[in-house]
Amino acid sequence: MTDPQVLKRIVAVFTYLKTTKGLNQKQLSSEFGVSESTITRLQNGQNTVTLRFLKQLQSIFDISDDWVLTGRGEMLLPKGNTDSSIELEEDLKLLRRIRKKKGLSDLIEILLKLSDRNLSAIQALAEKLHSK
Repeated sequence: MTDPQVLKRIVAVFTYLKTTKGLNQKQLSSEFGVSESTITRLQNGQNTVTLRFLKQLQSIFDISDDWVLTGRGEMLLPKGNTDSSIELEEDLKLLRRIRKKKGLSDLIEILLKLSDRNLSAIQALAEKLHSK
């Protein structure tokens, strides 16, 4: 169960994301990489707020994790470097795509261990296969 004060702020966050950002339940679940029922359980206080969720709120939507947990400060973080924010969002989307494709995470782990020479050979082979 989530602390009642934290739950009020979570509800405020989801209300903000739905009304101001125009996101629906399905879009929210996609942004966070969870099921729609997980979003519902977060809003109802049935799921505990995780560090991962808080970091996603901060990195994707500029929502202060400190505000969510303690109520201190403002809900919205000041806009920082939008380039790095966009880059981080693109990285998160890529990571979600990697996690959805069966076996791809394992393949990436193997590729990370290869020498530059072997990695170049694999890249050339992949490009050749892709062009067919």
